[in-house]
Amino acid sequence: MKQISHTWKWNIPEFFNIGQACTASHKNKENEEKIAMIVEDDELGNSEITYQELNRRSNQFGQLLVNLGIKIQDRVLIRLPNSLDYPISFLGAMKCGAISVPTSTLLAPEELVYIIKDSGARALVIDKKAWQFIQPELQKSDCKNLRFILLSGKGEFQSQEQFILLDIHEELNKITAINPFYKTKAEDPAYLVYTSGTTGYPKGVLHAHRALIGRGPASQYWFDFHSSGDDRI
Repeated sequence: MKQISHTWKWNIPEFFNIGQACTASHKNKENEEKIAMIVEDDELGNSEITYQELNRRSNQFGQLLVNLGIKIQDRVLIRLPNSLDYPISFLGAMKCGAISVPTSTLLAPEELVYIIKDSGARALVIDKKAWQFIQPELQKSDCKNLRFILLSGKGEFQSQEQFILLDIHEELNKITAINPFYKTKAEDPAYLVYTSGTTGYPKGVLHAHRALIGRGPASQYWFDFHSSGDDRI
């Protein structure tokens, strides 16, 4: 490790996107059909997705956001249980230049509403069951920026005047054409993570797209992870 530290040089490109790097970089390559992710879905049991399908679905999600008018660096807050919709929306939002805001399912409704307001989220990705509990708290709160509620999972929902409610799967299945996404730079903001807030209100910590590159040395030299093989994390 000491020898490596003396010879190591960071290679950070001018343009870089976490969503693209995690999905599109595998396109037309040997591992395109390999399993990219296995999720213990709270409703469906074990679910899996290939790199090819993850790339396609996250592209559709990014295009959906663009079609809805989500702009570069708009916040897209994600509040989902274990499901494939989580990585699809997390990566898809970053692909189109938006900022993903991942949150925990353990947050109380008032805590989630605080983060929605503090982050200035324009869209909320949430499962239909959780929406039933969050909706009353949102309706009495002044979340000026929030406009779109993208609903995941099974079940019915009722439209309302305050927000535009959409079923994620129905909307993604409508998208057949993907336009070129905004080309993010490595220094551009990618995702916003909130602290646990043990000593006060949670605080947002903004990460640039280059953050993924920073994980490279640990995975290669510490964990001895090889992306070309069948290693799993």
